[in-house]
Amino acid sequence: MQDQRRLSRQIGVIIFLAAAQISQADDNKPVTHMNDPCGSAFVLSEISKELTTKINAADTALTTIRDKLAKSAAAMAAGKDLKLSKMAGSVLIVLAKKYEEILTNQQALQGPLVTAIRATANISGYQYAIGVLEGLKVKGQTMGDADPNSATAGNSNINFMTKTDAELKTCRGGLNDKAASRSSWINLANLEKLKIYELQTIGENKASVRLPLVGKVNTAVCGKGGQTDTTLETTGDHSCIAGGRVFQRKDKEINKGGEEDYGLSGNEIKDPMDFEQYAKLTAIQLLKASRLVANAKTAFDVDRISSYAADDDFKAAVGAAFGNLDREAAIGDKASVVNTLIEKHYGTDTTFKSKYWDEIEKISLPSKLVGEKSTDKVQKVSTLSTAAKVMLQGIIDSEKRRHTTKTVGEDKSESESKPGEKCKDKPQGERKEENGCELKEGKCHDKVTTTTETDGKTNTTGRNSFFIKKAPLCLRF
Repeated sequence: MQDQRRLSRQIGVIIFLAAAQISQADDNKPVTHMNDPCGSAFVLSEISKELTTKINAADTALTTIRDKLAKSAAAMAAGKDLKLSKMAGSVLIVLAKKYEEILTNQQALQGPLVTAIRATANISGYQYAIGVLEGLKVKGQTMGDADPNSATAGNSNINFMTKTDAELKTCRGGLNDKAASRSSWINLANLEKLKIYELQTIGENKASVRLPLVGKVNTAVCGKGGQTDTTLETTGDHSCIAGGRVFQRKDKEINKGGEEDYGLSGNEIKDPMDFEQYAKLTAIQLLKASRLVANAKTAFDVDRISSYAADDDFKAAVGAAFGNLDREAAIGDKASVVNTLIEKHYGTDTTFKSKYWDEIEKISLPSKLVGEKSTDKVQKVSTLSTAAKVMLQGIIDSEKRRHTTKTVGEDKSESESKPGEKCKDKPQGERKEENGCELKEGKCHDKVTTTTETDGKTNTTGRNSFFIKKAPLCLRF
């Protein structure tokens, strides 16, 4: 018996969980909540809000990537450690690629999103208006006299009533607790069908009695031919107006279908007066935007080396920089070698930040950035314009170093010329000392000079310390 009770409880739990899953699955489908115009208005409004969040979904990722891209570019240009510079260059390739990829996706997404947002918001407003007008009624009332002509002023007027404040509040927010499911309402699989609603006036009917109508009180009820207004309390045999709805509702269910056009041939409106066609076009636009959202690349984890290692361009860069491998080998038969190089230099997902980002952020920027003093490190670089300044300054500094090297080389070649260079063209018999030549013992020599060495603090002349600038022997002809 105890086992049976335990089994019964287990079955009960399974049934409860299954029912909860079914309920949740139903909540994930927008059509579940579109049981009346107010429900459709709410669902479409929430879908519009959800789509709006997707317009800037990639902003955070782009900001983060741009920051890291700038830091890597600055580190590659300013770093004095060749290994770090090569590491930065390899990372930079992937970051630039991902930044462009995500930005392009976001730009391609914005147009269809805006179109779908506008369309769903418009249909939502229309459905809300339908929900309000659906409740419009002719108000039931007694005329206070059997003869309408004898009714007191105003008692024979036809008056209208709409939904109460409580009913309007329910229409606007009756499904607020379902808003948590709205992110699933734009999933492709959940957009198989949607519901919309229209109104049409109560048609003229001369064949049978229908509300609203003009009648006469009978046994305290206003009506005629079995059609009565139960909301009206009256006595006597007075003439009366039995209230009733002004509009009748038309319910429409639109299905995606195999062509995914919701029954709108050619995906275009043929009749501008046909609201259903607008609703179908909106569904098509919503489906297109949802598909783009589902396929959009809006994120990249900059702090995990596995994010980079999955990219062939990164593998090729690391292979070339640290293994002298060509691209074909790096992503082909030498892939395992490249994987080893990646782990050696960049670490794992858990150590990548400390081995790379923390290290490059310590790199000092040039003391001058395009003419401006700087004491910052790479850590402070967050914009591409600053990174560009660092790269330009690197070119400027490189040019200065080349110029200095060239000048020193030219001076050396002039002062340490080959033997006889200064005096070789002297006319025979000329004994004049000039142009770095001097006469010694009747022969022409390159002139030897001495300079006193000083460090600016100690006079070294007393130590007979000097430099000799000496050219090779100059012959006299």
